[in-house]
Amino acid sequence: MEKRGKMFVESSISSCRRRIDLFDRPVSLIPTMGNLHEGHLKMIAHAREKYPDDAVVVSVFINPVQFERTEDYLSYPRTKCADIRRLDELGVDLVFLPKKSQMYPHGTLRITTVDHPISNELEGSFRPGHFSGVSTVVAKLFNIVRPVRAYFGEKDYQQLIMIRKMVIDLNYSIDVVGFPIVREKDGLAYSSRNTFLPKEKRLVAWRLNSTLEEVVDRYLSRECISEEQCLNYFKRRISQFGFDTESLLIRDAQSLSSISSESRDVVILASVRLGAVRLIDNKVISYRDSVS
Repeated sequence: MEKRGKMFVESSISSCRRRIDLFDRPVSLIPTMGNLHEGHLKMIAHAREKYPDDAVVVSVFINPVQFERTEDYLSYPRTKCADIRRLDELGVDLVFLPKKSQMYPHGTLRITTVDHPISNELEGSFRPGHFSGVSTVVAKLFNIVRPVRAYFGEKDYQQLIMIRKMVIDLNYSIDVVGFPIVREKDGLAYSSRNTFLPKEKRLVAWRLNSTLEEVVDRYLSRECISEEQCLNYFKRRISQFGFDTESLLIRDAQSLSSISSESRDVVILASVRLGAVRLIDNKVISYRDSVS
């Protein structure tokens, strides 16, 4: 990919805003927590190619308020130098690399948060405070960067839907773009969490994707016609490979509410643990296919 000029790295909100004003172009924002993998890189490359006149801004900030446990925040991989190098190679215009003191100047204990009812549902019931923390930092980034477009991976499906709802409810004029799941050769969805998998666990991690595909096939063939039946099948199958099932949910793909006659697409969402590592994945299917 041809570079189009110098990449800037800014660490303060004021300098980030000044730099964006100097671009004098629409902005595409890709929020990340760093530790970039192939899924991030393909999404960033897509943003550059889809709207070549946009200034591409990538934020790298490990957000403390979305972690349930302090030790998880402290142990999150920090790969700043490698991330900056890869972003420069992709032709990114600006990397926003704020410190915690910039994003939360008065600390994180008593702050205004952005919350949505969906934050505490589905996956949120297993991760108290996580989605509220995500929506809060994303709202802050939207206010700082003022993008016309923002990109989020579809692997974190509930996060994507929640942010779309937030944009509507808070009257942001931002197009929230979902980017398809990028998978490793064996089918495992790329995730920063994959680096935590011991070698022996990584060898079986692909079974999450393949077992989820089995559930899709059974759902489409009407071998399992309820969420409970699909969950029981999934739990039984994936436990053979050493996984513990947290949840398997079947929902309307647009709203994440229960499926109804108005549903156009269905999403099957899975969350599991493989040893100490939590993994998620999902499949979106046509509701018409599922009832035909």
